[in-house]
Amino acid sequence: MKYFKDDDFLCKCGCGMDVSEDVKIMADTIRANAGIPLIVNSGARCKAYNATKGYSETSSHTLGLAVDFKCVDSASRFKIINTMIRIGIRRIGLHKNFIHFDIDRDKTDAIWFY
Repeated sequence: MKYFKDDDFLCKCGCGMDVSEDVKIMADTIRANAGIPLIVNSGARCKAYNATKGYSETSSHTLGLAVDFKCVDSASRFKIINTMIRIGIRRIGLHKNFIHFDIDRDKTDAIWFY
């Protein structure tokens, strides 16, 4: 990876769970094409950590298939979302403080708000 360190994507509980290589490649591609620095808020989440935070039991993070990037301004939000769509990301979640993407093929293509 050019723009991220491997530990950027690890579960925050310290268990060592990581996202898939495909997710890492997509994250690097998003960063390269958006042309702005990206900070990973959340990558992999083991089921135990996910549960302690009250996140969805069906979260793609628990499969190592999702990443949330910090994003708090509209100009960056536009660049990130535009890039995700151009490179073929089919699942995007929008929050005022982050943008989620996942590559979970078992879920419907969608863009949603938190």
